[in-house]
Amino acid sequence: QPPPHSENMSTMLLRWLCMLPWSAMAVTPIRDLPLNQWPMIETHDAASGYLPKGRLHPINQWARTQPADVKSAVRRQLDCGARAFDWRPQVASDGRLVMHHASVQINHLMSDALTEMIDWAANNTADEDIVVLAISKCTGKNCNSMAHDVLVKAGVPAVIRDCGQLKGMTLGQALDMSKLPRGGHLLPMFECVDENYEPQNACSGYQSEKAALEFDFGTEADAEKGFYTCYAESKTKEFPVKRIFNYLRSVSQAGPPASGRQWCMQGIWQESTASIAIGELFGSSLLKDEQRSGLNRLLANAVRAGDFPQINLLEVNNVCDGGEDLLQALRSRFLPNGTSLLIV
Repeated sequence: QPPPHSENMSTMLLRWLCMLPWSAMAVTPIRDLPLNQWPMIETHDAASGYLPKGRLHPINQWARTQPADVKSAVRRQLDCGARAFDWRPQVASDGRLVMHHASVQINHLMSDALTEMIDWAANNTADEDIVVLAISKCTGKNCNSMAHDVLVKAGVPAVIRDCGQLKGMTLGQALDMSKLPRGGHLLPMFECVDENYEPQNACSGYQSEKAALEFDFGTEADAEKGFYTCYAESKTKEFPVKRIFNYLRSVSQAGPPASGRQWCMQGIWQESTASIAIGELFGSSLLKDEQRSGLNRLLANAVRAGDFPQINLLEVNNVCDGGEDLLQALRSRFLPNGTSLLIV
């Protein structure tokens, strides 16, 4: 039976449908799904995985969003469950096309990263392993043209620069146009993702913030000395965790844009001046914030519970901490026996 009328009708219906047995639903083969209804794990600032770690590189603690692997960061992320990359090229002062995270230059050639993607795709040719390269914030003179030329030279068969091409595009059409010469699929697109950025979703901050003033932290939270953190052992974690999951549910319920553009649910802790300062007090970093809060595992649990009725790009930090479980959760909900949930 449907649940009682304890929430609005649309949310209640979506929850109920997500809990139905597969035999009670009509399903559509995945190739017929709109591309922007196909669920994928996207790694936030994927190229930052090429940044080195260690005491000689302290700034990278708050610039690197993915596990450090200076030679094969992309392959590592794919092996951990990533199927889309938040990708930000930059033209270096010597004319090389590298990448960046905000003001931090990542001195790894985009062409070398593409070789990793293409090699991985050749060994992972299933339809559900299509890789989307979401290029944005291309920085430097002629950056977009240079990035396009690198893609063409690498043998990528199709590059989407006019986002209008995405309107009405199915996963099957994307697969047909993105098939690589040695097998597998890679589909690059320029500035075609609605990011749904919410800067307030930080792991830590001050209880005196406007957004936090209405939240009852309780008397036990006084020991936190006026700030909150997302860490699993923290007495103040409920506030940041509730805030980010309220945001995620809201974006999921709004669903895909009619334009066909890809759209993102940012399952990541955002950076702020306060979150970095408090994180430093706790010896943390962007990766440790995710790990200590267990955010990627919380996301997987929410997917399995049907909390997110619609998903396209689910963006994460530190993908190798729980990424494979999150990918399994997405596929167990959307890929039973090779089909994906599409209510008809």
